[in-house]
Amino acid sequence: MSLARKMPSWGDRTTALAILGLSAALVAPTASADHGTQSSKVKGKWTNPVGACVAHIINVDPTTGDLLSCTGTSDWTGTWKGSTKWTLTGDVSLTTGGSGRIDEVFKGRARDGRTGKLTFVEHFTLDAAGHIDIKGKIVKSSGKLAGSQGHARWIGTANADGSGSGTYSGRWHEGGKRHHKHRS
Repeated sequence: MSLARKMPSWGDRTTALAILGLSAALVAPTASADHGTQSSKVKGKWTNPVGACVAHIINVDPTTGDLLSCTGTSDWTGTWKGSTKWTLTGDVSLTTGGSGRIDEVFKGRARDGRTGKLTFVEHFTLDAAGHIDIKGKIVKSSGKLAGSQGHARWIGTANADGSGSGTYSGRWHEGGKRHHKHRS
């Protein structure tokens, strides 16, 4: 069998490329249609008051003394401005740090003034020096922020008295925006 018989002709290649291009054109709008809006960057600052978590302990490991769950609040400024209530579940030692999950509900406003709630599921790591790194995604949204999707990362410092501060950044697909239709 010669190589010429195995190689497709230029006409076959052009047809194959056209089919691939058409397939990509049909699939791409479907994937982006799920979000309904374009992705935008978010950034800002967060603070936890003294007593966050440490004054609201739910469960402690009786053997090790490690914190297993607690609740707290935080205040956010920046793209998202408002306050949150959160529940931490994990294994956190006051001397070595730890990791776990945070379920957090933000209530406030977006930079453009729309108000509502964003619910996040987050995963955190905390080192012995108090450096905290939290990564999360929006799992629910309501009010004028309904339909929002996205993810964020919070980094900063958590202190033994429960206070903490840092920055957040990420991307979100803003829900709830209404665009006016112009008539001709």
